[in-house]
Amino acid sequence: MALRNVEDRFNSRLKYPYILFMAEGEYDEVTEVQKERIAYITEGRAKFAAVPKSQWDTPDFLDKSLVESSIENIGFSQGYRAMCRWYSGFFWNHPASQSYDWLWRLDTDIEFHCDISYDPIQRLIDHKAVYGTSMVVYDGDWIQPTLASNVSAFMAEHRDEFPPDANQGFVWRGSDGVAKALRGEAGNSEWTNHCMYNNFEISHRSVWENSIYTRFFEFLDRAGERQESQFRAPKQRVEDFEELHEYRGRKRKEFEERIRRTRGSIKEWLQYANWEASQNEFARSRSVFERALDVDPRSVQLWLSYTEMELKSRNVQHARNLFDRAVTLLPRVDQLWYKYVFLEELLQNVPGARQVFERWMQWEPDDKAWQAYIKLEQRYNELDRASTIYERWIAVRPEPRVWVKWGKFEEERGKLDKAREVFQTALEFFGDDEEQIEKAQAVFGAFAKMETRLKEYERARVIYKFALSRIPRSKSAGLYASYTKFEKQHGTRNTLENTVLGKRRIQYEDELSQDGRNYDVWFDYSRLEEGALRDLKDEGATPEEEESATARVREVYERAVAQVPPGGEKRHWRRYIFLWLNYALFEEIEARDYFRARQIYQTAVNLVPHKQFTFAKLWVMFAKYEVRRLDLAAARKILGTAIGMCPKEALFKGYIELEIEFDAANSPAWIKFAELESQLQDFDRTRAIFELGISQPSLSMPELLWKAYIDFEIEEGERETARSLYERLVTLSGHVKVWIAYALFEAEPIPIPRTEREDEDEDEDEGAEVRTVPGDPARARAVFERGYKDLKSKGFKSERVALLSVWKNFEQMHGTEADVSKVDGMMPISTKRRHVDPETGETVEDWDIVFADDEREANPTSFKFLQMAHAWKKSQAGKDLGIGGGGRTSVLSGFTAASSKTEDVDASSEMINPYGGDKDD
Repeated sequence: MALRNVEDRFNSRLKYPYILFMAEGEYDEVTEVQKERIAYITEGRAKFAAVPKSQWDTPDFLDKSLVESSIENIGFSQGYRAMCRWYSGFFWNHPASQSYDWLWRLDTDIEFHCDISYDPIQRLIDHKAVYGTSMVVYDGDWIQPTLASNVSAFMAEHRDEFPPDANQGFVWRGSDGVAKALRGEAGNSEWTNHCMYNNFEISHRSVWENSIYTRFFEFLDRAGERQESQFRAPKQRVEDFEELHEYRGRKRKEFEERIRRTRGSIKEWLQYANWEASQNEFARSRSVFERALDVDPRSVQLWLSYTEMELKSRNVQHARNLFDRAVTLLPRVDQLWYKYVFLEELLQNVPGARQVFERWMQWEPDDKAWQAYIKLEQRYNELDRASTIYERWIAVRPEPRVWVKWGKFEEERGKLDKAREVFQTALEFFGDDEEQIEKAQAVFGAFAKMETRLKEYERARVIYKFALSRIPRSKSAGLYASYTKFEKQHGTRNTLENTVLGKRRIQYEDELSQDGRNYDVWFDYSRLEEGALRDLKDEGATPEEEESATARVREVYERAVAQVPPGGEKRHWRRYIFLWLNYALFEEIEARDYFRARQIYQTAVNLVPHKQFTFAKLWVMFAKYEVRRLDLAAARKILGTAIGMCPKEALFKGYIELEIEFDAANSPAWIKFAELESQLQDFDRTRAIFELGISQPSLSMPELLWKAYIDFEIEEGERETARSLYERLVTLSGHVKVWIAYALFEAEPIPIPRTEREDEDEDEDEGAEVRTVPGDPARARAVFERGYKDLKSKGFKSERVALLSVWKNFEQMHGTEADVSKVDGMMPISTKRRHVDPETGETVEDWDIVFADDEREANPTSFKFLQMAHAWKKSQAGKDLGIGGGGRTSVLSGFTAASSKTEDVDASSEMINPYGGDKDD
């Protein structure tokens, strides 16, 4: 308990090592279980050390009679005195202590009632101190009658070695007391009775290693040699009976006088009675004892002396009668019963001894009495009687240690079935209550060890598992240690792993008992249980075992999420919220309980104080869960609620990513995603999103995404990048509207690049217009020509008409008359063509668009004739309008455009599907 208390209060943080000193005999009695328990409590920082017998026993230079007299008169056992002497002069020089500079003396029954938040040793170092104690006590003169005089004698011999600023007033009363002490004349009257016991001290080893202290200890240690032996009066010789009677009369008168003065002093009565017995006056001695019993009939010492006197005088029957009277009057004094039983057995009266024991057992004495009765029967080989006594003992005191003793007794005498019956009865007695099973750990351990000794390993394993499954992990460290040792010796790899798993559970439980909000431990604990569940599944466990392991994981998570962080600061919640997320993922992936997973997400969302802060990851993972459950509407509702309650950038991103992930062909979603990143000034990410979008194998309305991408680059002033996008698009699509938009893009001005704009913004007002870079009509004209040739190669006629219409408008704005005439000459005409319908066989006339260059290449002769016919028609039209006569008629290089049969194309309209369809397809 002391080690546990020290660890809990401060040393689990400071990690100071321990040395457990024990006398040589006691050290050999420490069991392996005790060592493992201590190692577990101290995390392996404790070691044992034996105290040499020569330093513990009474030294040879002391008078043994003086020691015995001191123990009798003053008190304190020989072991306590040996401990005080060893810790005063030897402990610091023990080999186990040599490697440490600071020594903190701890006792076995100490208890700290509060946590120590600082390092006491470091505080001594900071204050440049070498010795610290927690209290000063006042000792009585009778406890140490010669200490003050011996200290004074030492001071007188070494007065020159004491520093002038020594605090002499702490030890001696006033200046007169100090002066007497330095002269060697001080005694208890000059002593202040101040005393610092060494079980309350922290010290640097320099306190003990200096020569003056070593000499001081040796001086006090050998003070007994200088003590005068007690005065003994000379023996008196009696020559005749008259002188003897006179001597006896004088002594009796002295005793009677002393008794009269101190009637209540049993010591005087005993001296009187024993003196009469020494004179062989047994009748007088009995009379004195009887008179003394009238004064104090409950004095145990008096009864024992009385019976001892009768036994020495061989009056056995008198002694029996006295013991009978004594135990009748004082039935709770075990010493009287022990003496009585010993007397009967000494007289070989075993039945009489049994009768005494039976009378004694009626008073339900302590365990030693029952054990003494059992040992009596064992000495006389009455083992069945001993077993019966165990059964009666259990009925009186059904404690685990008694059951264990009984079971071991039956095993040792070869009654294995009886031993098992005893242990099984014990387990039935304690039942299934958690508190009772915890109390019965010793029974389970002893039962399992017995089965192990009998090589019934499976029985032992079942017993261990049964107990450990019902005892809280934090309270079964000793049993787990025994089980671990058992599995190491007799188990398989799997059973050993399960044992290690149990020990780790105990470790986590201990850490959580100290700090329930240590979320790192909860993470480790939950991972441990989840790993155990997966291992069970891999090993092909039964459904019941899997269900039990799943319940254990849930229990850990439920306990973890119950540790809600205090306060309303987000930093306290960051680790905590991941417990909920891990819990939900476990239910979804491992347990496949989808309803429970949804409940966990919902509970976590309700728990977070969203008005103060929120966690976008929680909302997004909740939404993604619903997507995995194929409930897109629920996912949208969750993210919509999140954005409404606590709009955050991460939530917007999550919503858009969700839409894209669910429908990668959704062009508006890609556009919105890119627009969000653009607003956040993350242009590299914007381009990456556009690239990812246009690379999708299937897109709904891809023209919108391409147009948005190109518009973004134009807005950024990146003409080269936009040009490359147009090149990629015409290669991919080749649609007329793409060519038209590409050509107009080359002709129109665009803003200067953003980097240049930002530099100018630093020098100009915010309201100033953005400078632009003018277009290049020559590049635009080249694009028109490329587009016309591409459409011509594909045999598209109406698309060429649309391109030429826009081209002509462009040339009218940016070109010369020659450029306009060139485009005008490329315009087609509308003409009727006759052909035979293959289905009906009839001749049908259809309107057709004829391009001059097509006719020139296909039919050079007819093209010339057709060209002249159109020139004649135009001249005739001029005459009808009054233009002829002196007017000049020119031959056209091409045909007049059939504008009445074609549709004008709006150059500013959006591009259509680059894959060939209309927007509405």
